[in-house]
Amino acid sequence: GKLRMLRYLICALLLAAGAYAQAPCKCGATVASDSGDIVLYELPPVEIESCDAADICSLACYESFDAISGGGDLNFITSDGVTTVGQYLCNLAATVIDSQFAYANYDLCDSGWILTGDQTMQPLCCDDQGTYFECAK
Repeated sequence: GKLRMLRYLICALLLAAGAYAQAPCKCGATVASDSGDIVLYELPPVEIESCDAADICSLACYESFDAISGGGDLNFITSDGVTTVGQYLCNLAATVIDSQFAYANYDLCDSGWILTGDQTMQPLCCDDQGTYFECAK
């Protein structure tokens, strides 16, 4: 009867809502500067099942960071075939960066940026013109 129909509708709505309630997992590369940490680059967000799945979010961000940076190599050529990862990050920083590593971070359900444990192989150096150069050893 009517009650069964209503129950069915409520179940259908709950299932539909559940399918859309994906947890946003954001990934980004951050670097320390004089004015605090800067999020240089946000990778495309990863949709995961729940806000408790921090390990999945962290791993997804670690792997994305590794893939686009050739394992965290600042001299790796980006997908445009010309620009190095270091130059790309300096373009985004738009400020002097003095010998700082860039770190892969994740932010699950807007809880704030947390380190994944991945970082660039070399420290990043950008001059006041936004030009990448290899830091003095």
